Amino acid sequence: MSMNKTGCVKSQKTIVNKNKVVEVTIVDTEINPSTINIHEDAILHFLQYVEQQSQLNPDLPNVHMHTHATSEFINTYLNDYLISET
Repeated sequence: MSMNKTGCVKSQKTIVNKNKVVEVTIVDTEINPSTINIHEDAILHFLQYVEQQSQLNPDLPNVHMHTHATSEFINTYLNDYLISET
């Protein structure tokens, strides 16, 4: 929602100064509306997959708990589900 509202995403910017001190800041990076739509579609697709899988197996995270998805769950989505759709 933030990306759509502001037209920006947060990016990490790392600078190493002359004293070799690393400074990390978060900056807003503008993106165009078509890129926003691509990101939103990808997120929606993942959330639909999460909800679909949680209905098949209640032990898996649902759309409301998608942040608890394990690396294995996400890798299965990326490496098995997405590839089979293309």
